[in-house]
Amino acid sequence: MRLLLIFLLPAACLATNTIRLPIRRRSSSSISVPDRHLKRSVSPHQGAAQLYNDEGSEYLVRVGIGTPPQNFTVALDTGSSDLWIPSTDCPLQLCPLRRYDPAQSSTYEDTGEPFRITYGIGNANGSYARDTVHLGQLQVEKQQFGLAKLTDNIVAPGQDMEAIAANDMDNDHMSNGIFGLGYPGLTAAKKYDPFVFSLAKQGLLNEPVFSIHMGSLFDKGWAGDLLLGGIDTSKYRGNLVYAPVRPASSGEPLTYWMCHGQGIRLLEDGGNHANGSTATTALDFSFTQTTRGFIIDTGTTLTYMDKDMAEPLVEAVAGTNVVLDDASGTFIVPCRLAKRKSQNLRLELVLSNSETPVEDPPVRLHVPVADLFIPLDGDSLDTATQCMFGIAPWVKNEEDNDTATKLGNRGLVLVGDTVLRATYLVFDMGQNRIGFAQAIGSSSRVSGTSFTNTSTSSIANSDENAAGLHIYTHPSWKRDAFIAALITMLVMLTQ
Repeated sequence: MRLLLIFLLPAACLATNTIRLPIRRRSSSSISVPDRHLKRSVSPHQGAAQLYNDEGSEYLVRVGIGTPPQNFTVALDTGSSDLWIPSTDCPLQLCPLRRYDPAQSSTYEDTGEPFRITYGIGNANGSYARDTVHLGQLQVEKQQFGLAKLTDNIVAPGQDMEAIAANDMDNDHMSNGIFGLGYPGLTAAKKYDPFVFSLAKQGLLNEPVFSIHMGSLFDKGWAGDLLLGGIDTSKYRGNLVYAPVRPASSGEPLTYWMCHGQGIRLLEDGGNHANGSTATTALDFSFTQTTRGFIIDTGTTLTYMDKDMAEPLVEAVAGTNVVLDDASGTFIVPCRLAKRKSQNLRLELVLSNSETPVEDPPVRLHVPVADLFIPLDGDSLDTATQCMFGIAPWVKNEEDNDTATKLGNRGLVLVGDTVLRATYLVFDMGQNRIGFAQAIGSSSRVSGTSFTNTSTSSIANSDENAAGLHIYTHPSWKRDAFIAALITMLVMLTQ
């Protein structure tokens, strides 16, 4: 494979993907028999919020904090657990958007505990506080959250901070914090219940679940939905199928929303067959001895896996027409391939219900490879010439030993928005499982036999902390990546 290494793309071209998803709906769920307890309707106004799609780079949701509420637009992230926002102690140069003022809230409490969290793209630090947190028509009193005094490449990443501070402080289409939806064991400090787990424990949800519908890459603006306490059956086709959540290692507490991954395949001519049984297998990465962790992370733009899998996948799709940016680890490919060779290819993710691969996997996710093409120099695949490929190898920094390096070294797969937006997702806190279905308007396929957790365990707790993973790719990737690719192509022509 001929992969040209270039060093022209800024770090923002890869950064961890945040997604602005306004929480919109509610609805009863009609799914398979074992899941009848989820078939309750949800009040049209309770626990529903819209998600903002910022050109596929991140999904945002609006939350209110304090009494009266101070409103913030924050990135929806199932790959971390902390909710945090900028405080008035954060300089405008670092926090140019709206900042939380404790003096303006009658219910503010200072915990005296330091707050620091590191993501794949930057970090934030300050202190923890407690206050009333509002989302939709739901609220939790005395909810712990982080108040950032310093941030690095998290608030409005890739933007001109001085210009924002001068002209656009109330912009609700930019990330101004993180809304973590992970397990309590993933909080940055000692364990506490994140917002969604507080809702469930206090009995404020119809069911201890939350569901997410992102919409297509090309659905602009407030086009997605987050629903707390229910499932919106109008947002998916077919049945929901479930896979259990697994710990990072056997015997450890739950942290990430992570499933047992049994394999990854590239199928050809399998577009009309959900299980791929009649398709030709172009590539097969089956984990025959033991499963690997597949982290389901709405806060990451791309899907990350070992280089030994990512490179053969992009080679099978694009051949030698690939540019690899060594700094960011992203692949740039011609958009025309999305409608040629890729139109009959599907990426299949196989999920298991145990550490040992099984003959009848509970979940198979099929995503058209064409959906993995992200236009860089145009608004659609029809108008763009250069695309970013939605699968990338882990970028490992052995010196820093950061979160991405640690996860990559463990052989984990980070399933990001490039795959997840084709599915409707249900995160079940009560039974510790994740539900998948074909998102409405998507050409994906989801099949399998639902895993059923027969235990009566309540909402999971953990005393172990882990680092959050939040990989963001800002829309400025389009300009920067295209320029880099163009220069590289010119170099190729002169060789």
